[in-house]
Amino acid sequence: MSLVAELLVNNRAIAVRYDGNLYFPTYSAFIPGTEFGLGYEYETNYRELKTHFESQPANWVLCHPCPTVPSRQTSS
Repeated sequence: MSLVAELLVNNRAIAVRYDGNLYFPTYSAFIPGTEFGLGYEYETNYRELKTHFESQPANWVLCHPCPTVPSRQTSS
């Protein structure tokens, strides 16, 4: 199970298509938001990116079935 856990639960996307290029964030180093046209240098928020791409059919984000990690805290 642990061998495929990162395919089921992860806060990084499995794959991103942006401007004709494919990225595999789960299996690569840190990718800043500026790489995908977002206005920040820190690691891309892939849920935000997916929403951003909704009006751009050529660009897409493939997320995990559970697109977060259990230790991530949410505000109440």
